[in-house]
Amino acid sequence: MSAVGFASTVGGERRNTNLALLRAQHVAELLKTDGIEAIARKDYVTDGQREMEIRKGTDSFQKVEIRLIPAEEELAATENTQDE
Repeated sequence: MSAVGFASTVGGERRNTNLALLRAQHVAELLKTDGIEAIARKDYVTDGQREMEIRKGTDSFQKVEIRLIPAEEELAATENTQDE
């Protein structure tokens, strides 16, 4: 399982990238207190995000998604997260 943090494009890119990961880490820690292991990951500024924010608003991107992923993908995600 992974907790994937997002951020809007409001503010600086470095700040928002960190914010997306902090959101994910917070949710992963909350899940851990209930005995659920989750990897914290970030996903910031996808193609066309600014245009989508104009249509949907920035709140749509200030979130964390919980994703169920196969074990081999989770292992790869852990390795990618550790590099960041």
